[in-house]
Amino acid sequence: MRKVFAVLILVYLIAGRVSAQSSYPIYVAPNLTPPYSLRLSDYSKFGSQQLVVNITVNDLGVSNLPVKLHIKLETVGVTIENTPNLSTTPIYLDGGAASILFGDDLKDYFDINNLVFKGYSKEAYRRTGQLPEGFYRISVEVRHFQTNRLISNQGTASAWIAIGKPPLLKLPENSKELGEFKGMPLVFSWYSVNLGSPVSAGSVQYRFELWELRVEGVSPYTVAATVPNFYEETTQNTMLSIIPASMLMTPGMRYAWRVTASDLSGFVPFEGDGHSEIRVFTYRSKCEAAKNLKSKLRGTNGFFAWEPARNHTSYNVELRKPETGWLSASETFDSKAEFFDLDYGTTYELRVQSVCDNDPSMVSDFTGWEKLKTPEKRTAPDSTSCPSCGCGTPDGTGSIENLTVKKDLKPGDTLINRFGTTRYILKSVEPTGDGVYKGQFYFWAEIWKLKFICEYWELSANTDGVILNMDFESVYNPQFLLDADATADYLNGLADAIVLITAKGKIKDTIIINENPVVYYVSDNNELIAVTVDPNGEYKEVVVKADVDDVEETLIRGANGEECVVTKNGEVMGAKEYKRTGGGNGRLIEKYIADNEKNNLTTDVQV
Repeated sequence: MRKVFAVLILVYLIAGRVSAQSSYPIYVAPNLTPPYSLRLSDYSKFGSQQLVVNITVNDLGVSNLPVKLHIKLETVGVTIENTPNLSTTPIYLDGGAASILFGDDLKDYFDINNLVFKGYSKEAYRRTGQLPEGFYRISVEVRHFQTNRLISNQGTASAWIAIGKPPLLKLPENSKELGEFKGMPLVFSWYSVNLGSPVSAGSVQYRFELWELRVEGVSPYTVAATVPNFYEETTQNTMLSIIPASMLMTPGMRYAWRVTASDLSGFVPFEGDGHSEIRVFTYRSKCEAAKNLKSKLRGTNGFFAWEPARNHTSYNVELRKPETGWLSASETFDSKAEFFDLDYGTTYELRVQSVCDNDPSMVSDFTGWEKLKTPEKRTAPDSTSCPSCGCGTPDGTGSIENLTVKKDLKPGDTLINRFGTTRYILKSVEPTGDGVYKGQFYFWAEIWKLKFICEYWELSANTDGVILNMDFESVYNPQFLLDADATADYLNGLADAIVLITAKGKIKDTIIINENPVVYYVSDNNELIAVTVDPNGEYKEVVVKADVDDVEETLIRGANGEECVVTKNGEVMGAKEYKRTGGGNGRLIEKYIADNEKNNLTTDVQV
């Protein structure tokens, strides 16, 4: 029964087709060629064969007959067809002849002004530039040019018409750096494309393309449009990995990549020819040399530092003595290098080479040589071998006979220079050798009753508390000194710079402090600070006033009767000197200093 039914349908279709051909003198047969387009203009472009109309004249008596076409496009809820009064050029047909129309032959029929839209407006088409997706039937009829009478069959062609969207890129993100680990592949991924066509499901392929961006500032889109790609691969997957070593990719080079989608069946076109956006990445950042190499010397210890780059993972360091040709090579994982116990009176040079991304073969150029000169070696004072040297004093005073090194220095100890004119209160002590220390001390400015914090190193003192050797720098005004015996002149000068004394000697107010202060000073935040000593001998700082301007011309008295004055300029000064100098008159100060030096009054100063 089923076979009989199928045969009847086939006979009916054949008979209907024969009847259609025999009923009209003209037979028309349209054909759609993929990829199918939703843009009307694509069917009438010059040379386009997306729609081909075949016309056959069966009546041999027809000669030079003027005709025109009537084209209709239909999908669910939408009909678009030519207007009845279409203005176009007639097509002339002859009996027994066949005509083929395509491309610009159909220009007038797909002109939007010659079409009637139902279910979808012209405005919507102009706005979107395309028809809605769906299953379309396109019918073509031949009509008499003057009378508009139908003189052919209705030829039809059907197709599912949809527009594919270009792929959306997933990873890596734009402007990323790839290839941080040697030997690892570079992985690219994108989202799959949905064609929206049942006849093309699963038939999408992707073409991955890679370009080198050798010229800075040129758009990657310009490069992709004008330069052959560096690498290309086609896949149906949405992920691709490449091995940089096999492609000889250049470290530090910027690359552009793009994915283009296409339909293997050829039925579905894509927006923008299926091209995705173009993204850029840098393959293994170029290994830049270290910058701003600087050196610093403390005694015979050399310190070098430089600015690292983000992909620096280690450094090759070379230290040499240019006079002798001696060279030492080492590796460090920090952006600094330290060398201890360098030779006295020697010029050293250091340079650095960066290693990037943990790859020993990926190195930068060496920096230039940074020079560092160590000081000349100073011998310990020897009054026996040089009894008349005087160490800077005309009468020979200040010589040191006790050369036994004190090996138990601790915080709170007070040391003096060889003349006994300068005192140093050790704030911190750290052994660096046999009887050699580094740390911080308070320098006591005899004239101003002030102390300044300084860092010291290479310190050694005898059992009498006299300094044998020391290098230091002021925390307030770093300055390298080679002669510890010059500290009095240097730091007293520093006291002159920060203690500005007024010429008034009156005192407006008094503050009593119930602790035993060692020194007062004004902090960077304008606070009045008292440095005190607890029962364990530890120093601590106490804020007397949050704003020193609130205690101008005020007497401050400690628990044991120690007195100092905050001057009108917010500086701290011993009460005795404040009164004798008229509150800080310049000439009175100079006279007071001269009198102290003449009478050697420094031994009367209480620390």
